[in-house]
Amino acid sequence: MRRATWTCPTPSSTRFRRIPFTTLAGTPSPTRGLVTHTRLIAERSSIALARLTHTGVVVDAAFVDGSHRFHEVFVDLYFLRTLVRPGGLIVLDDTEWPSVATALRYYDRNLGWTLVPIAGRLTARQLPLEPREPDFADFRPLSICRSPNYARSVARPQDT
Repeated sequence: MRRATWTCPTPSSTRFRRIPFTTLAGTPSPTRGLVTHTRLIAERSSIALARLTHTGVVVDAAFVDGSHRFHEVFVDLYFLRTLVRPGGLIVLDDTEWPSVATALRYYDRNLGWTLVPIAGRLTARQLPLEPREPDFADFRPLSICRSPNYARSVARPQDT
C-alpha cells in the first residue's frame, strides 16, 4: 500500500506565509502525524502546481483552499485537472464566493466535472474517467455565478 504524501503550496497571500508551517492547520502538525508525510512548497500555488505538472506528479485527490481571485482559482483548477488522476476528486473550500464558483462552473460545464456531495461547507468534484479536451468551437459560455449555492448543486449543461 502506498503512503499518502501531502504537498502544500502556500496561499498567495503573504499574511499566511508568516505562520509557522507546523501550525497552518490550527493544530500543530506533529500531533496530527503529518510532518513526515508533508512537503511545504513556499511559493504561489499557480507556480508550484505548474512545476508539479511538469514533473509528472499524479494524485488521487486534491484539496483547494487558496485565493478567492477568479484568475488564480481558474489557474489552480487548470493545473489540478492534470495532477489529479482521471476519476479523482478535487475538494474546494469557499465556493460561496462568486469568483470561486464561476471558475468552478467553467470546469463543470466545459470539462464534465461532476458534483460529489459531501457534508459541511466544502464541495467536491469528481473528474471524468476519460479526460476531456474540448475543441475551442465547443466552448460553453457561462455567466458570473452569484448564487452561494451553485457549487453545492449539480451543474447542468443548460445552466448559463
